[in-house]
Amino acid sequence: MILTKEQQQALYSEKNILVEAGAGSGKTALFVQRYLHLLKYYPDINPRNILALTYTKKAAAECVARIQAQLPNKTLLNDSTISTIHGFCSSLLRQFALECDLSPDFRILDDDDNNFIINHCIQTCLQQLNQEKNTELIYLLEHCSEYQIKGDLKQCFRKREQCLSKKIKSENKAALCLLNLFKIIMQHYENTKKQLNCLDYDDLLSQCATLVMNPQVQALLSTQYMAIMVDECQDTDPKQWALIDRLCSFFNPLEAKKLFIVGDSKQSIYSFRGAELMLFESRKKEFLNNPSTCDVVPLTTNFRSSQQILDILNPIFSELFEKQSKHPIQYHPLKAFDPNVSGEVSALFLKDSSEDKDEAIAIAKTIKQLLIKHPNFSYKDIAILSRQRKYCDFLKITLTNEKIPVTLDKQKGFFQQPLVIDLFQLIKGVLKPSDSLTWFSILQAPFFNRSMSYCYWLKLQHQQQAIILD
Repeated sequence: MILTKEQQQALYSEKNILVEAGAGSGKTALFVQRYLHLLKYYPDINPRNILALTYTKKAAAECVARIQAQLPNKTLLNDSTISTIHGFCSSLLRQFALECDLSPDFRILDDDDNNFIINHCIQTCLQQLNQEKNTELIYLLEHCSEYQIKGDLKQCFRKREQCLSKKIKSENKAALCLLNLFKIIMQHYENTKKQLNCLDYDDLLSQCATLVMNPQVQALLSTQYMAIMVDECQDTDPKQWALIDRLCSFFNPLEAKKLFIVGDSKQSIYSFRGAELMLFESRKKEFLNNPSTCDVVPLTTNFRSSQQILDILNPIFSELFEKQSKHPIQYHPLKAFDPNVSGEVSALFLKDSSEDKDEAIAIAKTIKQLLIKHPNFSYKDIAILSRQRKYCDFLKITLTNEKIPVTLDKQKGFFQQPLVIDLFQLIKGVLKPSDSLTWFSILQAPFFNRSMSYCYWLKLQHQQQAIILD
């Protein structure tokens, strides 16, 4: 594989490395080559000693496949740790379950299951508090609807740490009442997870953060992981950064020279999950301020675009990111990997147009004209990018009416259809009758169409029966 000079610098450096890599810059290839480089040139390092973290399971699987394809011995990755950070936390907690006072067979709640439990806890607690004539609930109901209260409580769950640590002045009675209700529901939520032997994603991180505070565990893990690689690190939140730092060293994370992190501030899109753009920028600044132990390498070669396109985009992006952004960041102008590849950029402006339909029809006419101008082109050679998913569906309808065949990318597949998901849950429930969470989902599906209140009543009946049998 031929590497650019920047990729070579990142590959062969023996310091901590922060790679600034945008889309199309060959970052995945570099990530893989760095992993292989460690195995080839550092005899003391084997896959067990490399912690490679990616943002999605799909990315982790791709890394494993690409690494394994280039290894002489295909079984070498058996003891490797190439996963998402939540997957890593899960395996770590199972390994040290006794130290964390956990059952090793705990279950991880996905987003759907977690939302179901949250809704269940909100509904259950509000019903109970209403029966108890809770004064704070009564006050809130006098000033807003039940629907709004539930929505506010769900928002509290999304920002639970801020809510639980927030101090509210007594004169703001509505906020104070809501916070007190949330604390009651949060406790019920924690008890429910414990009864079900479940952890959510926040639990994985917080439990691991506590675990690595144990000096013996920290010493064991920091000795085991001689190299730590993190992809898409601009989407890493403060808890995850803290955990990664602790795995490097107990006192000075940069001193160990273990880190190889890849990210791009311009692609920081997961702020709603706790990631902070300025956190990545501060980490970059930290690397720049420690040149003896750290290197910062920007990848400026783009393998996807022609130079004609980049010549137009570079000054625009430089203005947007360095001057117009709320948090200005440095922009590195991109250059095409192959300058001989030709490209063309043109703009289509609509005069006196106020409807989406006008734009869609104009796109249809442009496509037809393009095919006339280039007889060797076909419909499959044309791609349309849209800022919003909902506009893609609208555009498809318009283009289809104009006799232009269209295929949507990333449209819902067979296994994402609600009916298929319900059938999967039903099969899962039959195979594991004791999984009450799965059965609650099944009972609320169209097959049975039972309410959450009914599920809660059923749960109480089951608990009472269990007590009688005991």
